[in-house]
Amino acid sequence: LALSFTAALYSVSGYSVPVIIDTPLGRISGIPRDNIASSLPNYLSETQVIMLATDTEYTNTVRDKLKVSVGAEYKIKHDTTTKTSKVINYD
Repeated sequence: LALSFTAALYSVSGYSVPVIIDTPLGRISGIPRDNIASSLPNYLSETQVIMLATDTEYTNTVRDKLKVSVGAEYKIKHDTTTKTSKVINYD
């Protein structure tokens, strides 16, 4: 519902700006998660979408479904020894 609302607001606003979505699949699992991953690129086509997802959201299945629309992937790697984090390319 939230994704539909976001897409509707974006389409009627007249603005062309990137959309940032934090934990888009956090409370969704199984088949509904896969369905959303498959349809997400269609909701906001021609729009830069920045997704901030956890490792439990961004599964291999979700990644495969989004891959055709992804320009770049990054992850945050935490070093427990130095207690610092770095943004690195997703492997």
